[in-house]
Amino acid sequence: MCGSADFRLSAALSNLCNGTRFYAMDESEKFYTAALAPAPHVARNVFFNTFWSTIHKDPLRAPLVVAQLARGDCPWSMHKLQLDQLPRVYAAARHCM
Repeated sequence: MCGSADFRLSAALSNLCNGTRFYAMDESEKFYTAALAPAPHVARNVFFNTFWSTIHKDPLRAPLVVAQLARGDCPWSMHKLQLDQLPRVYAAARHCM
């Protein structure tokens, strides 16, 4: 699912920082499956959230994702996170950074 820009960015991070961690795609799926388990129609949303953060437009599932972050789990990616969501995601996930 990564494009060439993603590969260039990961190579640069890897070269600059010895502490760079890479995760398999299923780590994000596990994160969102656990976060969204209480919500109806989970399967489609888990897949979608694995590639694009939709918490800015999903009032039912957004608190579940933020709660999963606060429990200590960190997703592999929160791709395309909306700017207005950064404060609450950062507050819940400082331990992930």
